[in-house]
Amino acid sequence: MIRIFIITILFLVSLHGNAQATMFGYNLGEIKKELSEYKQETLKTDEGIDYLVVNMKTTIMMYFLDDSLICTHVIIMPKNTELLNLYIQKFNNEKNVVSSTAWNRYECGVIINYELQSLSNGRMYFLVTTTDI
Repeated sequence: MIRIFIITILFLVSLHGNAQATMFGYNLGEIKKELSEYKQETLKTDEGIDYLVVNMKTTIMMYFLDDSLICTHVIIMPKNTELLNLYIQKFNNEKNVVSSTAWNRYECGVIINYELQSLSNGRMYFLVTTTDI
C-alpha cells in the first residue's frame, strides 16, 4: 500500500513535466529550455529522423522532430507497469475514450491522439500525434 502511495505521489509530481508532453509545434531549443531540469539527449533514428529523449523521474519522453527541428509527435514511456496503469486511469478520466487503447482531446484547433502501443520486447508506450480539424 505504501509503495502504491509513493508511486502515485511521484506520478503526480512528474505531471509538471508531463503537462508539456504535447509540445507540438515547439522547436528543439524551446523543448530543451522548457524541460531543462531533466537529463536530455538528442539522437537520430536509423531513418535519419531527429528526436530528443528526456529522462524524467517516472517517464521517458521522446520528442520527434521534422527537418526544421519542430516537434511532430511524441512518445510517452512510463518506467513501470504501475505508472502505465496510472496514465491509463488519468487518460480515462481526462480525455475522450476512443477504445481500450486510444484516447483523444481537442486543443487549439487540433485533435491530440494518444494510442497505447508496445515494443517487440513487450514494453508499453503512448504514441501521441495530432489531427488537424
